[in-house]
Amino acid sequence: MKAGTSKNKLAYRGYNQAGRKETKAPGIILGNLAALFRRVRKILNSREEYRIAFLVVLTLATTVVFYYPFLVKAEYIGLPFFKLEKNTFDVMYRHWDGPVYVVVAKTLYSIKESPLPHLQPEFYAAALVGYPLAIRLFSGMGYLNAMLFASILFAVLAVLIFYKILKKFNYTKQPFFLAALFTIFPPRWLINHSVGASEPMFIFFSLLAFYFYKKNDHPLAAVSAAVAAITRVVGGLLFPFFLVMMFFDKNSSKKWWVYLIIPLALVAHFAYYQIAYGDFLIYFKLNSVGIASTPFSVVYSSAARTPAPEFFIGLFGITALGIARAYRKDRALAFFALLLALPAVFLNLSDISRYVLPAMPFALLIGFEDILTSKEFKYVLPFLVLLTYLYAWTFTGAALDHLVPDDQWIPFARIVSTW
Repeated sequence: MKAGTSKNKLAYRGYNQAGRKETKAPGIILGNLAALFRRVRKILNSREEYRIAFLVVLTLATTVVFYYPFLVKAEYIGLPFFKLEKNTFDVMYRHWDGPVYVVVAKTLYSIKESPLPHLQPEFYAAALVGYPLAIRLFSGMGYLNAMLFASILFAVLAVLIFYKILKKFNYTKQPFFLAALFTIFPPRWLINHSVGASEPMFIFFSLLAFYFYKKNDHPLAAVSAAVAAITRVVGGLLFPFFLVMMFFDKNSSKKWWVYLIIPLALVAHFAYYQIAYGDFLIYFKLNSVGIASTPFSVVYSSAARTPAPEFFIGLFGITALGIARAYRKDRALAFFALLLALPAVFLNLSDISRYVLPAMPFALLIGFEDILTSKEFKYVLPFLVLLTYLYAWTFTGAALDHLVPDDQWIPFARIVSTW
C-alpha cells in the first residue's frame, strides 16, 4: 500500500498520522447534544408520565428563569439599556393585586383597619374569595409565599389540563408541544403565573370545567365553573356557555339545571358582601372604574396621544381571528373563548392583555395551532422566548403603578410578617 493512500484513509476515518483518533471538540459537542435531544425525545414519546413530568418541570423552570434576575439583584439584563429599576425579589410580592388577595386570605373581609393605609376596608371586596382561600390553605409557609405558591401550583395544573384537552379531543397533532408553549405564551401569562394573581386559578378551573363538559360529566363541570366564578367574576359567563351548548346537544339538555350552581355561587358570595359591608353590589361598584359603555373605547380614546391603539388593534384582531379559526375545529372552543374575551372589549384600561388571558389557550394556541406547530415557527421560537423574557423582566422591574409603592409596601410587609 502506498504511503499517501494510507495517510488519506487514516485522515478520512478521523485518525492522525500516528494512528490516534483525532478529537474535534465542536463536532463532538454538537453530536452529543443531538444524541441527548434524540434520547429525551425518545423518552417523552415512550411513556405518558414522562411527558406530564416534563411539562411540570418546564412550567417551574420558566418561573425560576423569570425570578432569577431578581433573586441575584441584577442591575440590568444582559445589556445596560435593559435596566431593572426594581431588582429585588419583593417585586413579586408587590405586584398588584397580590397584596389585596393576601389581606382577604387572612381576614376573610373582616377588616377593622386596612394594612394598606391608602385603601379603605371596603375596597377589599373588589377581590373575590376563590384565590384568597387557596392562599389561606397554604398559609403555613407565610402568606406572601403562599400567594406565589398558589399561583405556580395552578399554573402547573392549568398546563396539564390544557394538555389533557388537546390530546383527549384531538385538537392538534402535537399536543405536547402546544402544551409546552402554554408554559410561557402568551407573554403576559409568564408574568401572571409567577406573581400574586388570580388568573392561574381561574384559567385552571375554567379549563377543567370545559374538559368535564366535553366528557359529559356535567356535575363536575358545573362545580369547576362555580369555583372559577368565585375566583374571577367573568366565570359567571360560563353559565350561558353551558346553556347554549346544551341547547345544541339534545342528549344532554335535560341536565342543564346542574349549572345553576354557577350563578348561585356568585349570589351567595354577594350575599356575604351584604352581611360584611351592607352592600350586595359593592363588588361591581368597586370594579366599575375602566369599564366603558361602548366597545373598543381603549382604541379610540387614546389614539391621539399614544401609539398604544396599534397594539390593542393587533390584540383584538389576533383574538378574533383565533376564535374564528378555532370554530373550524369545534364550535364549543370558539364560543368558550368568545365569552371569556368579550368583557375585554368594554374595558378602557392599558392592561387589556391581562383581561384576555382566559381566552388565549383556545383563541391563540388552538386557533393558530397549525402555525405554532410549523417548522417555521419553531425556527423563530428561541427569539420569541428571548423577547418574552426581556418584556417580563423589564416590565416587572419597572417603577410603574403595577407595584405597591415603597412607602406603603414597607409597613405592609412588616404587618404581614406577624401573621
